[in-house]
Amino acid sequence: MLIKRTQGQRSEVTSRGSVAEGLSGQAGGLDRRTFLRRSGLAGGGLAALARFVWMAVLTVCVVPVVAVASLGEIARVRALPWYAGATGVVAASAPWLIRAILHLPRAAGYNFAELRFAIVFFVAGLISGSVYWLLAGRDAGAPLREL
Repeated sequence: MLIKRTQGQRSEVTSRGSVAEGLSGQAGGLDRRTFLRRSGLAGGGLAALARFVWMAVLTVCVVPVVAVASLGEIARVRALPWYAGATGVVAASAPWLIRAILHLPRAAGYNFAELRFAIVFFVAGLISGSVYWLLAGRDAGAPLREL
């Protein structure tokens, strides 16, 4: 029982479907298909959004750590500033690097909205590089211990 409303002499208890019907202004209510169509996510839009979010997370969090960790392991660097700072710089520069690699226009340009995202990406890179250093970087290049 969600809402009790009275209309004249009669009172009725509305169910969830009736509330959705009243909110949507349709006789049939607001179903999943209607919601997706109205939100612009029908026809593969939701899959495209999920793919975009997944690629953004990989680009900002995973790829910079892998690149910096590979260089750090080869050079046997054990310093936190290297893993955190270099990962932050690589993550912050990721949008410009991708545009330069794909030969897209405005590869060297920027606007202030992009700089805000670059700061967020830099902080994400700092965090992911620090987590990597906590897990593995302290022992980078050290001789393997016997079990």
